Amino acid sequence: MTTSTGKPTVDDLLSTLRFSEPADWLHFERDRSHTYSLDPALTLHEEREDAFHASWLSNFPDPSGTKVMVTVRYGGSLIGEFVFVEVDGGRATLPLPSQGSLLTITYLQRRIGEIINHSAGRPESYAEALDKLGVHMISGG
Repeated sequence: MTTSTGKPTVDDLLSTLRFSEPADWLHFERDRSHTYSLDPALTLHEEREDAFHASWLSNFPDPSGTKVMVTVRYGGSLIGEFVFVEVDGGRATLPLPSQGSLLTITYLQRRIGEIINHSAGRPESYAEALDKLGVHMISGG
């Protein structure tokens, strides 16, 4: 639903992101950003942080991980933040799954991961990594 001024709401923007196609995003390696080609005001930004440790990383040949913060912005305004983990020596960047008895992610987290990994030229590695972990999708997000 747009506002009375015709501007998109945060829910509109997250819905656009959720249902966008990874091929509709432009990737800029220098600043690790992604721009939605159908509305260039909608962007994703990756920022690598510290080493990340979790028991599930042992499922990969290279068990080291790096925390990656992904921010969603519209016209420069922050509308969402998501934690991802670069796994298996940089072969894929995965959404940080919930840490219950099942590892779970939302559809929105999965889509953001698809966009990031597609832009980096590794969509197959992303799908394989999610399968290897046995991640389950939950509704929401």
